[in-house]
Amino acid sequence: MLFAEDAPDAGLVPALAAAGFAGAMIDTAGKDGRRLTDLLDPARLAAFTAAARAHGLLSGLAGSLRISDIAGLARHAPGYLGFRGGLCRDGDRRRELDPRAVAEAVRTVSALPAREAA
Repeated sequence: MLFAEDAPDAGLVPALAAAGFAGAMIDTAGKDGRRLTDLLDPARLAAFTAAARAHGLLSGLAGSLRISDIAGLARHAPGYLGFRGGLCRDGDRRRELDPRAVAEAVRTVSALPAREAA
């Protein structure tokens, strides 16, 4: 787990692979309303996911993600996107999953071009 607040560099990925990690994920450490997309620009996220792929690692992106983030983040081809609050009732991570939000996320992912949905 790498934290967005620390501005992780894609140059860390080879060391993670060499150490035997199967994957790496960037998430937000603080739950203060700042989101992954507030803290890291698209170029940094793309470099991270590309480095992970190049070194055979699964990559994940998370951090107060919203359904509206799916299409933009999918362009970076992460192995997965991590959601919590974005799929919970009223967007509140302390509440239960909202079946409508989950269904909307599934529809959004299903609508992505095949390359981005993989």
